[in-house]
Amino acid sequence: MIDLNYFLAKEDKTIARHNEDLMKCMKGLEDLGYLIDENIIKMLTEAIYYHDLGKIQKGF
Repeated sequence: MIDLNYFLAKEDKTIARHNEDLMKCMKGLEDLGYLIDENIIKMLTEAIYYHDLGKIQKGF
């Protein structure tokens, strides 16, 4: 498995840290009652994980 701590999502943030931050945001939306559908939560979790993986490719 690829360690996402070695790749940048933003100039100052690794993909791993960026994904952690997004998961915290998602949890906040759940806590506020904006996200209640388990299928939506599952899809959003997967989208968070995959959305920056292209940045791992050389030349990006």
